Amino acid sequence: MAQPPWGPPPGPAFEGPDLRPAGPPPAKGTNGFAVAGLVLGIFGGALLSTVFSLVALSQIKKNGGQGRGMAIAGLVLSGLWVVGVVTAIAIGLSSSADRGGSGEVVGAGSVSVKDVRVGDCVEKWAEDASVVTVRLTPCAKPHDAEVVANDDLVARDEAYPGDDEVRRMAGELCSGKVDALDESRLPETGSIAYFRPLEASWRDGDRKVSCLVVADTPMTGSLLGP
Repeated sequence: MAQPPWGPPPGPAFEGPDLRPAGPPPAKGTNGFAVAGLVLGIFGGALLSTVFSLVALSQIKKNGGQGRGMAIAGLVLSGLWVVGVVTAIAIGLSSSADRGGSGEVVGAGSVSVKDVRVGDCVEKWAEDASVVTVRLTPCAKPHDAEVVANDDLVARDEAYPGDDEVRRMAGELCSGKVDALDESRLPETGSIAYFRPLEASWRDGDRKVSCLVVADTPMTGSLLGP
């Protein structure tokens, strides 16, 4: 028998909402600020690392995403860099030589070879062509060497004359300075040494030579008198 034309249409009469459980939301990627904070923390960019890491933590808390551990690691590394820099500065300041009102060394410590003065006594002397700093001590205490002169080299022109020529000029200069000292004050055995300008500092106008008398056995007192 044929279906009446007014019969129900095939299929469900009502389409309701899909009540099947939805799958998990798509995972969010790693926060870019967290990555940047970690990388900067590793390579010493403490300030930017701190800023980026804090921004990352705020964004992750608000919007979700990965990278919280990276941001925390960036903060920790930044703190370690700051502590290291502060410690290095404190050590450097505490190890610098102390000078009295007249410029004499009253407390042992290190100074740059460019900052040595006539009358400074070097606690320990070591032959080292690349020496950058020396440890000074009051001359009343045992020491190996004393700075007896500071003077500038006179070159024929402004161009660096070469290492050999600078050594020759510095040696000649310092020999004359030591010969002018009171011989009775000089150690029985010793040698003449000097700090000289290198090519890089020569280009910046440095011509200073510091002449030293180095004793074979430790000295006490100054070679230049009281």
